[in-house]
Amino acid sequence: LDLFIPTSLGAVDTLEQLVERLLRCDSVVEQIWATNFSTGISEFVRDTLYLFPYRFWPTIAFLISISTASARNASKAFNLFRRLPSCSEAIATVNLNN
Repeated sequence: LDLFIPTSLGAVDTLEQLVERLLRCDSVVEQIWATNFSTGISEFVRDTLYLFPYRFWPTIAFLISISTASARNASKAFNLFRRLPSCSEAIATVNLNN
């Protein structure tokens, strides 16, 4: 990511902490969506996640983090979650009018 400047992020002990800090910036989140969900490789990763969701909980947590950055990202993440086999039935009952 172009915006990555280690000294500006403070102390981070794990990659997970680094990702959490980066996701607080909407412009970084938009860059992640633009580059990682529109390429062939990313589509393969995405489709693998949909087929085997229980093996990819860190990725699902990553999508949840992205969705909290803005309403627009929440909508994108919700649409991705609807395609997960383990989530589709439960999410189908969500009232989208609220």
